[in-house]
Amino acid sequence: MNHSVGRQGFTLPELLIVLVIASLLISTGVPSMIRMTEEHRVRSDLRLLHRTFSLAHANAVVTGQHVTLCPLNTGKRCQNDWSRALVMFIDVNDNRVLDEGEVRLSELAALSDERISRSYGSRSAVTFDPLGSAFGHNATFKYCFNGNSTLGGTLIVSGPGRIRLGQDQDGNGLPEDSSGHDIDCSS
Repeated sequence: MNHSVGRQGFTLPELLIVLVIASLLISTGVPSMIRMTEEHRVRSDLRLLHRTFSLAHANAVVTGQHVTLCPLNTGKRCQNDWSRALVMFIDVNDNRVLDEGEVRLSELAALSDERISRSYGSRSAVTFDPLGSAFGHNATFKYCFNGNSTLGGTLIVSGPGRIRLGQDQDGNGLPEDSSGHDIDCSS
């Protein structure tokens, strides 16, 4: 009787070649996937901020009252720490304080990721008047991820109340403020 024994499994050189190829694919693919995930998160966060600011603008026009969007301190007064929760409220007396009887419309959660920073210049609030204007509150809201300007963005609020996402007009990969200057996320 002739019994032939079939070959099963891989030889050591074959296994090593497969492992080398797999490690090369993983080492080149994982950083790209991480970068793509970070870029998606930044775009999603910026769209959410744009919707939040736009909602404040729309609420002011619809209700015919001042609507303020800001981070509040423990005394319910607007403060310049935009990493905190952003509270939108009807600001009847336009004093940037959530007073007794004023209506809280919504809240955007505080930042839970220390790699993200949000700032609005020296501004502690944006208030839209009943006509939708933001006079005195126009500025560029800056969003940065991990101190990297290419992983950041801007939200521009103009005096008349127009809210738009900043663009990279000069094609250098850095988002710009309303004056066309690149944002700096290094600080």
